[in-house]
Amino acid sequence: MEKARRLIEDNTYYIEIIDKAIISFTKAIEIDKKNYIAYEGRGVAHYIRGNSTQAISDYTKVIKLKPDYSHAYVNRASAYFYGEGDIDKAEKDFNKAIKIKPNFAIHYLRRGDFYGVIGNNNQAISDLNKAIEFKPDYADAHCIRGSIYGLLHKYDKAIADFNKAIEINPGHSEFYVTRGTVYYKNKDLDRALSDLGKAIELNPNNINAYNLKVGILTLQSKYDEAWKAVNEMERKGFYVMPNLRRKLQKVSGRWN
Repeated sequence: MEKARRLIEDNTYYIEIIDKAIISFTKAIEIDKKNYIAYEGRGVAHYIRGNSTQAISDYTKVIKLKPDYSHAYVNRASAYFYGEGDIDKAEKDFNKAIKIKPNFAIHYLRRGDFYGVIGNNNQAISDLNKAIEFKPDYADAHCIRGSIYGLLHKYDKAIADFNKAIEINPGHSEFYVTRGTVYYKNKDLDRALSDLGKAIELNPNNINAYNLKVGILTLQSKYDEAWKAVNEMERKGFYVMPNLRRKLQKVSGRWN
């Protein structure tokens, strides 16, 4: 069972490995049907595999075995929402998890992210404020809150959050993409490009950074640089957004 848990924790999400993890967790459950950790691990594996129904079943078993285990409610909430599209059940489980552990930052982060996805931005920010209150160096919470501020056109607050996230974890490529996106929305294109360049430096396979970079270079009429980025993406086998390519072709009068 421990081997299976390590496979999940290492984020090795290849299908064959996940299937092996499910088999290992199942064997652990056969040995001890009260092993809630094994049910939880199998639930995570099923969720990653895209089987939200089985994941929910496993998390429900965890809750029956250990009703005060808050993580199971949060995991089941994610399966209900992202897997089944059930907002009401997801919200109920997130609330239950926070009721059990009212001072646990990650539960506020996960519920805040959920509220952000469904468009309840005020509640999302409230939850993310709580997450940061309990864990001031929570880079992900700053990043998610920054993204929501960006959606609300509160760019100064958004950038302040991204700055903090990057200060905490300067090696996270996606933080630069999100900050670059806000710079782009705020028409600060040079800073946006700088951030996207840093994102690609940290993660040369960051497709989002490349696509946004192509879009900004096209806006700046830097067609040679834009085509260079497109060609680099194609050499790497990356997906170039068709609308970006069509626009670049139209304004540059070129095909590559």
